[in-house]
Amino acid sequence: MIAISAIRNVALVGPQSSGKTVLTEDILFLGKALKTLSAMGGRKCPLDEEPEEIERGLTLTPQVYTFNHLDHEFTFIDTPGYNNFLADTRFCLRASDAAVLVLSATSNIKDLARDSWSAINEFELPRFIFLNMMDKEKAHFNEALHAIEKG
Repeated sequence: MIAISAIRNVALVGPQSSGKTVLTEDILFLGKALKTLSAMGGRKCPLDEEPEEIERGLTLTPQVYTFNHLDHEFTFIDTPGYNNFLADTRFCLRASDAAVLVLSATSNIKDLARDSWSAINEFELPRFIFLNMMDKEKAHFNEALHAIEKG
C-alpha cells in the first residue's frame, strides 16, 4: 500500500503540438509502465484512445496514467493543448501537485505558452518547463530560452 505522502500527481500542459503526449509516453516507458514506445510520426500513439484522437493525432480529452516507482505512485495527466479545452486543463491542474509546461523549441513560445502559464499560476503549483523538440532542424535553444525569460 502506498502512503498518501508518496503520491505525486503531475499535469503536463502546454500548447498543441508541443509534444506532451510523446513526453508522457516516454516517462511511462522509462517508469516501466509501457513495454514499447510508438514512433508517433504516422503510427498510433497508445496513449490516444478516442477514434478522433487517433485520426487527428492529437489529445482531445485529458488522459490519466499511473505507475509505481521507488515506493511512490506517480500519476501523469496529459492535457489537451488547444485553447478550446483550457477548462479541462484547469480542472486537471486543480487535481495536481505540480505541472510541467511543455514547449516546442520550434514554435513561437511566448504567445502559445501564455494561457498555460496563467492556468498554472492560478493554482500556485510548482512547475518546470520542458523545452521539447530540440532535435528538430528549426529548433533554436537560445531563442527559445530568451522567449521564456521575457515571457
